[in-house]
Amino acid sequence: MKKIAFLLVFILVIMAFASCEYLPDDLFGNDHGENDDNNADGGDDEVTEGEDGKDDSGKEDNTDNGGGNADGGDSDNKEDLEADKNPALVDVVALDGLNEQIFGELTAFDGYEYKIFYKRSGESEYNQLESELIFKTLGKLEFYILGISAGKYDVKIEAESGSSLARRTIKDIEVAAQDRSGYAHFGYTEGIGAYNNDGTVKYGTTILYVTNENKNTITMTIDGTEYVGLVDILQKQYLSDTPLLVRVIGKITTNQWNYKNVAPRLTDGSNWDDSFFENTFSNEYGENLVGLKVRYTDKCAGKTYTYRTTADGLGPVRESGSGRSTTTYKGSDFPTVYGKTVYDDDSFINVIEVQAASDITIEGVGEGAEFFQFGIGFEECNSIEVKNLTFTDYPEDALNFMVDSDKGVKAYGNYWIHNNTFNKGYNAWDVTGERDKYAGDGSIDMAFVHNVTLSYNKFDQCKKTMLVGNADSSRCMNITIHHNLFDSVGSRLPLVRNSNVHSYNNYFVNCSSCASVRVNSYIFSEANYYLNCNKPFDIQSGAVKSYGDIFVSSIVGSATVAKSRDQQVSNSCKPDGSTNYSKFDIDPSLFYYDAEQGITDADYLIDAESVKSFVEKYAGAGVQERLETIE
Repeated sequence: MKKIAFLLVFILVIMAFASCEYLPDDLFGNDHGENDDNNADGGDDEVTEGEDGKDDSGKEDNTDNGGGNADGGDSDNKEDLEADKNPALVDVVALDGLNEQIFGELTAFDGYEYKIFYKRSGESEYNQLESELIFKTLGKLEFYILGISAGKYDVKIEAESGSSLARRTIKDIEVAAQDRSGYAHFGYTEGIGAYNNDGTVKYGTTILYVTNENKNTITMTIDGTEYVGLVDILQKQYLSDTPLLVRVIGKITTNQWNYKNVAPRLTDGSNWDDSFFENTFSNEYGENLVGLKVRYTDKCAGKTYTYRTTADGLGPVRESGSGRSTTTYKGSDFPTVYGKTVYDDDSFINVIEVQAASDITIEGVGEGAEFFQFGIGFEECNSIEVKNLTFTDYPEDALNFMVDSDKGVKAYGNYWIHNNTFNKGYNAWDVTGERDKYAGDGSIDMAFVHNVTLSYNKFDQCKKTMLVGNADSSRCMNITIHHNLFDSVGSRLPLVRNSNVHSYNNYFVNCSSCASVRVNSYIFSEANYYLNCNKPFDIQSGAVKSYGDIFVSSIVGSATVAKSRDQQVSNSCKPDGSTNYSKFDIDPSLFYYDAEQGITDADYLIDAESVKSFVEKYAGAGVQERLETIE
C-alpha cells in the first residue's frame, strides 16, 4: 500500500507541473550568455513612413520613447495563456505602460531569437517591433515600444530556437498621454517635431537610429543625395520637406581641448603668451563626432577663426576675410585676439549647427541616451522637440534656439524641451575674455523665438542655466517652464529680457540665484516650491507675480505676492514690441487660461506643497514612471 500511495503522489506532482506548463531553467543550460542578434548596433538604419502609414517592411511604425519599472507590469494586465506555448519560458520581469510608450524586460535564454509584437487592445492585427528597439545582454532582454497614443495595448512575446517556440501574450496594458501643457502647443495643432499631438509618428517621417558606433557613418537620402554622419544629416535637414526623428541609443561622445593648467590671464594682459592658445584636442573618448563647429570671434575687429572637428582632431584654422589657414593652434594663429586686454572675444566650441529646418525630434531611447561634450544649436528653425536625453560636459550650450533680430520674434518657434537631464557643462580651456565658460556657456539659451515649453527636465549643478534673451535688445515671447527640478544650480532660472514667462510647479532647491528679471519682462510664478534659495527673484526691470508659491529658507524679495489668481500686477511687458502682455496670465487670447473657472488650463497643475515629491518622481531623462491622473 505504501508503494501504491507513493506512486499516486508522484503522478499527482507530475500532473501539477504539466498543468502549470512549468519547465525548469536548466532545460536550456544555466549559461544564459549574450546573443547579439538583436543588439541595436546602429549601422545605416533608416526607416521612412510610407503612404499607408507603414515602413518599407510593411510594419506600422507607431513608436516613441520608453522605459519601465521592474515590478512585473500593471496588476490589471491579463495574460492570454490558452493559445500560448511554454509561456513560463518567456519570463516577464517587467511590462509597463508609460507615457505614450511601453517598456518590457525579460529573462533571456541563450540561443533563442526574440520577437515582440504589439497592438491596440480590441484590434486584430499585431505590429512587429523594430529590432533596433530590442536590446539583449547577458541573461536579460529589454524592449521599448515607442510612439503609441494613450489607451490599452496587447503585447505578444515570442522566443524561438529551431523547432522550439515559447510565446506569451499580455493584454490590456494601460498607456498614458504625455503632458503637453504650456505655450509650445498653445494654438498649435500640427504636433511638435516628428510626432502628432496624440503621440504617433507623423506621416512621411524618416527615422534614424544613432549610436556611438555609427554616429559618423549613418546615412540618409534627401532629394536624391546621400548624406553621411549625424552632423551632416542634421545640417542638411533644411533641404527636406518631411519630418525627421532621430533616436539616440546610448552615449554619443566626442572630444574637446586637453586640459591645461594655465593661470587665468590678468586684466592688464601682462601674463599673456602662447600658452593661452597653444593646445591639442583630446582623444580620450575615441573618435570625434565629425563636423562640429569650433569658432573664436574678435567682435571688435570683426574677425572670426573657424575650424571643424575631424575624426581624430581639428581641421585647419581659417581666418575670415584673409584666406589664411593654419594647423598649429598657437597664439599667432589668432592675431586679432592674441594679447588683447579688452575682452570682446568669444568662443563657440563643439556645437551641431542646425539651420532653417523644421519638424525635428531628437529623443533618447530608454535609459542612458546621452550627448557628451557637445550640444546643438537650432537657428531659425520651427517645430523642434528634444526629449529623454542627458547632456554632460558641453563646452558651450547644451541647446540653443537663436534667430537674427531682423526676422522678429514671431517668425520661428514652437519648441518642446522635456524629460531631459542637464548636468554641469565643462570647458577644459576657456580662452574667452570673460573667462566664464569653465562650466559651459549655458544649458538652454534662446533669442527672438516664440512659444517654448520646458517641462519635466532636471538641471543638476549647472552654472549658467537658462537665458531667455541674449541682450537688452533681444525679445522672446510665450515661454512656459513647468515641472522642472533645479538642483544646486548657479543662476538664470531664467535670466529673461523683453519676454512673458509662465513658471509653475517647479522645484528649486539649494539655488544661489533663481529668476533674473530684466528689460520689461513679466513672470507669472505659480505654485512653485523654493527650498534654501538665496534669491528666488532678482528684479532689475519688469515684474513678477507670485501666486501660490512656497518659500522655505528663501526670501521672496520684491516680487508681488498675489492674494488671488486674477490679481493684476503693474508692468510694461510687450514681447513683440507692440502687444500689451501686462495681463497675459488672465487673457485667454494670449494664454491657456480658463476664464470660466478662473484657473490655468494645464493637465497637472498641483498645489506647491505637492510639487517637491511630484517633480522628484517625474523630472529628468530615463524616468520610467507613468504620469498618474490628478483628480
